[in-house]
Amino acid sequence: KTAKLAILTKYLWFDAYAEVAGVNFVKANVPRTIVAVGIPGYTRQRTMVLGSAEGGYKVTLNNINSLDSVTLTNYAAMTEFYFHTMHHEFTHILNQKKPYDENFQHITESGYVSGDWYMKSNSTAHQAGFVTPYAMSEPIEDFAEMLSVYVTTAPNDWQAIMNDAGTSGAPLIQAKLDIIKSYMKDSWNLNIDQLRDIVIRRASELNQLNLNELK
Repeated sequence: KTAKLAILTKYLWFDAYAEVAGVNFVKANVPRTIVAVGIPGYTRQRTMVLGSAEGGYKVTLNNINSLDSVTLTNYAAMTEFYFHTMHHEFTHILNQKKPYDENFQHITESGYVSGDWYMKSNSTAHQAGFVTPYAMSEPIEDFAEMLSVYVTTAPNDWQAIMNDAGTSGAPLIQAKLDIIKSYMKDSWNLNIDQLRDIVIRRASELNQLNLNELK
């Protein structure tokens, strides 16, 4: 299971970034160690922890035991448990190397709820200007959630989030997205619209991917 996840990680994480930003960007910035853990982690509030990043060099991916032949070719399920986490944790690594505009945290400054985020619904988060409830925990997690959700979500599904956010939340989400796009372009010369197109295209090819041979 870990070997199959490694192939998927390379294909939908490293190779996707290499395609849009070049192989040197990947070599310079991807974590040097990826730890696969069979079971999920949990917080004291009993919310599931799917991954973590440490110091820009190590990423941990949890819940590997749950991988099966159906899940491995189901993009929605793999995104929920792994791909979203990969992009989220990689965003933390990039932020540790180059800080983002501090104005980001002021857009929804009064909306952060710290550890109570798990008590919020998706719609409540959207309408408050956040893409997920977890984004409401603190600004740095908000930034990582924004980027990771955006690049793993097809345009129609992203629009559904914006529609759910309505007139109250959509402008706030868009304001954050504008800062993220500028940060990624100015700091890393990376267009996240192109990255999203590449990730979604590669996702459509999962069923044809050979999970028994790393290329």
